[in-house]
Amino acid sequence: MKCATCGAELIEVGYAEDGFQYYRCPNDCEVIFSKLDKAVDVMRQVLFLVVLVLTIVIFSPLLITAAVANKVKRS
Repeated sequence: MKCATCGAELIEVGYAEDGFQYYRCPNDCEVIFSKLDKAVDVMRQVLFLVVLVLTIVIFSPLLITAAVANKVKRS
């Protein structure tokens, strides 16, 4: 990735926390990411959580039904 201000290659800082990797510019630019980049990142995380919850809600009844049916067959 490149700095939006000066165009230098960004340096990763530490380890990724909460699914977000922090970067710094080697030229110590203050503004690395625009507000649009940050907003897109937040929306991507929210969309991932919504899809995850919907997947769990949709497939959990199927898994529970299969587990109950399997237990009834064994009895």
